[in-house]
Amino acid sequence: MYTSVLLGAGALAYRRMDMASRIVVNQGAEVILLTWLGDAANEAIACLLIRRGFTATPSGPGVEVLKGKHTADDVLGALIDAAIDEPPPLDMLFADVKNLQREK
Repeated sequence: MYTSVLLGAGALAYRRMDMASRIVVNQGAEVILLTWLGDAANEAIACLLIRRGFTATPSGPGVEVLKGKHTADDVLGALIDAAIDEPPPLDMLFADVKNLQREK
């Protein structure tokens, strides 16, 4: 019974927040980018944002980014710049995120 109540509340919140079509959730001091792409993609996106001076962490279905003095549009602009730029070498990309590197 309790589980169905929690699932119902989650489904209601999902619909209310329009999570099916929304990729940016602006929550005060942070922006959540809902990618639904999985851990590897979220880690790569976080690394690209960190390289551009943001504090970003892969989290659940996306990436949490601390805005600081920036706006959600600044975060999205950084992602657009990352998509346009030449991909950095992996050692440069991972320079500040040793905890995300994995042994293969």
